[in-house]
Amino acid sequence: MFVGGTLLVSCAFGVSLKTVAQDELRAVARGALQESFVADEANLRKLGEIVRKRIAEQAGSFRITYVVELADGSLYSTTNPDVVFKEENLASRRVVSISVTARPSKEPVPLGAAPAQVQELTEGPVINVSLKNGAMTYYVHGPQREWVFITQSDIRERLANMSGRTRQIKFALAVALGLGAWALTFFVPTLRWRRIFDERMRQRNPDHGKTPFRRWLFGLRPDELQVYTPRAPMQMSWLFCWMFGGAIGAWVGYQVGSYLFPDAVFAIGQQLQAYEDLKTLRTTLLWGLVVAFVVGVAASALANQLVRRRPPA
Repeated sequence: MFVGGTLLVSCAFGVSLKTVAQDELRAVARGALQESFVADEANLRKLGEIVRKRIAEQAGSFRITYVVELADGSLYSTTNPDVVFKEENLASRRVVSISVTARPSKEPVPLGAAPAQVQELTEGPVINVSLKNGAMTYYVHGPQREWVFITQSDIRERLANMSGRTRQIKFALAVALGLGAWALTFFVPTLRWRRIFDERMRQRNPDHGKTPFRRWLFGLRPDELQVYTPRAPMQMSWLFCWMFGGAIGAWVGYQVGSYLFPDAVFAIGQQLQAYEDLKTLRTTLLWGLVVAFVVGVAASALANQLVRRRPPA
């Protein structure tokens, strides 16, 4: 009697532990990759294959829905991915987001069903992946923690392969053009004022040479300052341009970077050719900068050689 009671309690305790373990293994994983991306047909098909393979491991019958949002504010949903890949993707109605959602097919809940059965039929595993505005987000919910984590890992790996990693380039362009505009608005007027100062100093002293730039900025004597001092309105205009020139240059640089390196590219339909044209433009501009740099260095070196070989007067 004692042994039978012990076995009965043990079995009940074991069933209870099993139920608790199942409840504790239910898991949710969500995350986002804040990166620019290029979603072409090949990557979208591989992403769909991952979602289909993973949901099939947890559901006998399931449904995968693609929701496509267009630039004019319209959207549509379909269960046939070929509809998405055949999207015209016109410039005026280009694709701005694609969401892929997989969940078990809805089944009617029988009358008198136990709460656990109702939960199983209504809260089945869910996979959602969304691509929009330079952010790739995902959500995975399932009854098995290991399945959720493996699915998350596969999705993150695929999203990482789609990442363009171009945001650093946009910020670099913004910084470069900002510094260039700041330097231009600072040095061009300052050098012009120094040239005028030197010309007037030579009228007093023909032996006066070029004033060193540091001395021109910080080391002029009071009597020298009286030779040429820019008028107050001119100084205020220069100060205004100097303060805001860098900010305007940085803004222009960021806008140029946003055009050359967009955050979200859905390279299907007409936008596939547009993206290829954009890559050609980027390559052309890059080679143009390289050639301009090489020519500038070569011209500077050649000028120095000619100056050195010129016979003294």
